[in-house]
Amino acid sequence: MERTLTVDGSVGRPRVVAKRRILAETGVLVGLALVLALFGALIGPQFFRAANMELVARQTTAPQPPRPGHLPPAYCAALPTAC
Repeated sequence: MERTLTVDGSVGRPRVVAKRRILAETGVLVGLALVLALFGALIGPQFFRAANMELVARQTTAPQPPRPGHLPPAYCAALPTAC
């Protein structure tokens, strides 16, 4: 069995690293699709209305955490370790 040095510096087969990378990059999207399919099957076609899809899209977005030093003063008073 041939072992090679991968891009991240670990030793292993590139195919395994590629599969893990693809899963890491698309795992959240696949999970969301599975949840949508499950609720679509349980609730029916009305689940896929535009207003509900907009709500799902808004709830699945992840906001970026603030950069250090860019928090409002109220947060710094409550969480001094974050500032």
